[in-house]
Amino acid sequence: MKYNKRQLNNIKSNFSNTNSKSLSRNLRKQIIKNLKSNDDTESENEDTTKITRRDIKQKSKKDKTICIEWNVNVGDIVEWKTSRDSEDTDIGIVVEMQDLNKYSSMNLALSYSQALVMSEKGRFWINLKSLVRIDEE
Repeated sequence: MKYNKRQLNNIKSNFSNTNSKSLSRNLRKQIIKNLKSNDDTESENEDTTKITRRDIKQKSKKDKTICIEWNVNVGDIVEWKTSRDSEDTDIGIVVEMQDLNKYSSMNLALSYSQALVMSEKGRFWINLKSLVRIDEE
């Protein structure tokens, strides 16, 4: 049976307080029982801390909410570039926006969030980064 340093120090202190000859078998058994019970409680404490840490991590993953506010809302008139190379733009109305809670991180929500835009050419899912709101005068 292996003992850690703390347990060995406890044994030494118990033996130094009384003469080893005067210790009876009952006292020795009692010391060993105490040491075994200490081992059991320490291992139980370690198991519970592992479980609680795991639970805390899972809860924090579930409780993450992503709060992003775009300058575009449903019903706004927007414009966007039709392609990266050309300077041609298209105009449309935002019909629907994706739910941002389905993304696990802020970076994913920023790069992949889209809006459904209705234009004269049809309906398109367009990245929210590329949409520019047209102010009404």
